[in-house]
Amino acid sequence: MQREGEYPIVVYERAHPRAFRISRSTGKPKYLRKERRDGWRATLPLYVLWCGDCAIYTVTHPAGYGRIHCSRCRRKERVMTWARFRDKTSVRVLYALAAILLLLSLYLFR
Repeated sequence: MQREGEYPIVVYERAHPRAFRISRSTGKPKYLRKERRDGWRATLPLYVLWCGDCAIYTVTHPAGYGRIHCSRCRRKERVMTWARFRDKTSVRVLYALAAILLLLSLYLFR
């Protein structure tokens, strides 16, 4: 299925064959690239999703709360967007630890 302003899936499949293979083998969404289309305010990440129920690929961007869905049966999958990853508490702790180690190394190795 192709909507107005979208590229055929074959174009993405030729440019990113590995992402399509991984998505099909794992059944999970796989990141393709960032893209900006007519009518969009900013560039958005595109993901490929293999739907085992419909046996089709869907190339789409996360629509609200990091969810993408099959274009035919609307089966939903969650993707880990950068904003969701960045906002996790464990990631914030790791960033703080990295900053402390950086400051410590600057202090020790003058």
